[in-house]
Amino acid sequence: MLFPLVVAIVAVALGAWLALSQRDALNTLGPLRVLALVAALATIALHLLPEAFHDLGALFMVLGVTAGAAGPWALQRLVVAAFRNRMDGTRHGAIVALEVGYAGLAVHRFGDGLSMGAASSSEPGLASVGVVLALAAHIVPVTTVMILAVDAQNGRRSAVIHAVGLALATAAGVVTAEALLHGARRELSPWVSAVVAGLLLHIVTHEAFGHRAHRAVTPPTDVSS
Repeated sequence: MLFPLVVAIVAVALGAWLALSQRDALNTLGPLRVLALVAALATIALHLLPEAFHDLGALFMVLGVTAGAAGPWALQRLVVAAFRNRMDGTRHGAIVALEVGYAGLAVHRFGDGLSMGAASSSEPGLASVGVVLALAAHIVPVTTVMILAVDAQNGRRSAVIHAVGLALATAAGVVTAEALLHGARRELSPWVSAVVAGLLLHIVTHEAFGHRAHRAVTPPTDVSS
């Protein structure tokens, strides 16, 4: 559990550091997003899908992948829908929109932590390392986008507090996965592979088809993917 926990916290910290200390943070995000995309695709194609297909068969593999891909989207929409009536376009509405986006991201970071912890618990050796690092490569730029937005809206102190919250949410996911999977690793391993593959596919499609880092300068409600 120590490896994914450390990687999760370091990934959030690096994303926050880029946002708060680098003037050209937005320009840095391009290469980081490419790295996340390549790492995710390689992990999906070379490890996760082959294992899930071998142990579960095509139907259950597709079900697991679908759950992993749709879960973050569904959770984010629930958070946004719950607060939509308060986003009235005023400064207060902008602040609420930012915090709703942050809440969605915190939920997503918890899910990433679950995936990191689950992969580390159920996958052998280098396979789990690849999954954990692929997720970490995604966490860094998305964290940077959110912390830039918080810093612009509420100031440096608030940005640091929000970054700590994201680190705690991710770490909580790692710890929760370890607790849930203790003693049942072999049985759940193929399902973990399928669901994590779905999560990474969610990341890939989001990175490839429509998320732009410069949207961070206006408080987002859709940065948690």
